[in-house]
Amino acid sequence: MSEFSRELESAWGESGLPGLSGQQVARLEAHWNLLARWNAKMNLTAVRSLRDAVRVHYCESLLAAQLLGDLAEGTRLVDLGSGAGFPGVPLAAWYPGCEVTLVDSNQRKVAFLRESTRSFDNVRVIPARIEGLEGHWDWVTSRAVRGDVVLGTMPRLGSSVVLFPSSQDLPGLLARTEFGWSEALSSPWSPGHRIVAGHIR
Repeated sequence: MSEFSRELESAWGESGLPGLSGQQVARLEAHWNLLARWNAKMNLTAVRSLRDAVRVHYCESLLAAQLLGDLAEGTRLVDLGSGAGFPGVPLAAWYPGCEVTLVDSNQRKVAFLRESTRSFDNVRVIPARIEGLEGHWDWVTSRAVRGDVVLGTMPRLGSSVVLFPSSQDLPGLLARTEFGWSEALSSPWSPGHRIVAGHIR
């Protein structure tokens, strides 16, 4: 078992969700191996250690599946400001039957996203700014873009959203009464990190 696999198995065991398949782990490990190499040349993420990346990036991204639930085959998901691929790449591995679109305006990050998802047949990458993005998806996700900015794209881009606010930013989102909100999940790996789902009423 590789070091990545051991770290992922250990950390993911704290989530209480079903374990990952061998293919899912292999895809995430390939993504990490490329991320570690690219990150040495360009700043894709400030989280550089394997242990922290597994917990803060991969596991927290996968934890959103607890809010997304069992998605039907062909469900369309868009990840805004995907950057190094979070949460979009882990969610694409978790939901191989879903169509996942990764969106970023930074050309270097777009190049990385395309290279790191070559083995994913359910992922496409769009180089675009949010305000110019066209399309409609079943779910909108984002970690890097401010929650109020993402909500401002609704319902143009979709009617359901998963966000990753800090505990300080969460009350401002929940005050948006045009959305019905889930109970927020707390990350077992990063105190202060939250995940919440909203649906336009």
